[in-house]
Amino acid sequence: MLPMVNTQVGTAVRRNHDLWFVLIVACMAVPVMAKGSVTALIGVFVLLIWAILTTALKLPMLRNMWIVALAWAVGQTLSNYDHGQYFITFLMYVGLTIAILASGLYWIHETVKMSVASISIAVGLGWLLLKLATGVLDTINPWKYGLSTPVAIIVIALAYHKQASRKTIAFLFVALAITSRIYDNRIQTALFAVAAIAVLFVTDDPERQRTRAKKTLATLGAIVAFLYLAYPAAADEGVFGERAMIQQQRDDQNDANFLVSIRKELPMTAYLAAQNPVLGIGSYAKITRQESAEAIRFVEGFTGPISYSERVYLTGGLDDRAGYKAHTEAVSAVLFAGFLAAPFWIWLMIQNGKAMLSIARGRAVLPGLMFYMIGLVTWDLLFSPMNSNTHLTTGFLLFLIAVSVKKFSAEKPSGGTGEDELSQGAKVLHSDRAASGRRA
Repeated sequence: MLPMVNTQVGTAVRRNHDLWFVLIVACMAVPVMAKGSVTALIGVFVLLIWAILTTALKLPMLRNMWIVALAWAVGQTLSNYDHGQYFITFLMYVGLTIAILASGLYWIHETVKMSVASISIAVGLGWLLLKLATGVLDTINPWKYGLSTPVAIIVIALAYHKQASRKTIAFLFVALAITSRIYDNRIQTALFAVAAIAVLFVTDDPERQRTRAKKTLATLGAIVAFLYLAYPAAADEGVFGERAMIQQQRDDQNDANFLVSIRKELPMTAYLAAQNPVLGIGSYAKITRQESAEAIRFVEGFTGPISYSERVYLTGGLDDRAGYKAHTEAVSAVLFAGFLAAPFWIWLMIQNGKAMLSIARGRAVLPGLMFYMIGLVTWDLLFSPMNSNTHLTTGFLLFLIAVSVKKFSAEKPSGGTGEDELSQGAKVLHSDRAASGRRA
């Protein structure tokens, strides 16, 4: 009778997991606002918000996430009102959608008992369908502008789901890096390559990994530093293509740092944010020609003379003529909303740092995927514009971090969990009984 009951329970659980898997994929693939800045999945989570928050807010990390996300939303609302923008904008709710997505996925994992790998695969599939539905194939580089991240999530999460070896996962990251290089996506090439190396350094044994955490961090840090220092010479030789070679040769002439030169938007946005620290400038508001010129001069102090075409681009002359280009999530959030937006991004950077330590210590779920997402989110918060991908990348990463925090927070200083101690006690009891039987 008992095996039959267990079989029925197992079948019901699998059916429940399958339903949620399909729901995540289907709802995430449906854009509701602004090319997917809000999806139907967010709508489902909003309907379940009370149940989700009841579970999520028990975890201090997610509780703090909601506090800083609400502060950002309040800051943007006040900024909009102060600048006469009496309407709802994307910037007012993007922080909340990040919090909702992370909390909702965490709630599914905790209540439905769906594995992190399965949830990740569903997220990747839904994300991929969302990009296809919103016209990514019509862009000049679909891999670069939408396909690379969801494909990576699907491939790597599926490998973890199938319990693939570290060498296999590293090979998959290398394949993704090669694909990104073919499609002229330099940052994804670097992220996938470093993730492949990181996977090989993080062992499958948490106890062993704890003893080599410092060595792992030092090695990965040295690799990242080497890649950073080697990039200019490699770009000069044409390793990253003709466009990168031309940019680097110009940077060499101006004695400019390649990161700042490639992403001139960062110092420009930082300068403007410093000029408007309290309430910012409102959602995507235009600035005066004088303010724009002063920001350009500030940038030239780091990069050397800016060409006419770059000046037109940086001042928005190719599109909205706003006077600036805010291609940096964290700094542009402060520019638009003022100081109340800053806590969210400071908190996020701290979480990224803690998560990296967790990976090195063997205390992370899907460590290779989490490592890649940390790198991607860190790059985006510094060098990418706020867009419909922001809540997807950041919310998904925070879900992975939250599950890792929950899973390993119950561990005692000795490194064991209550479940481990119970199982050890059961083994001892079983051994004692076996010994008694032999003596008898």
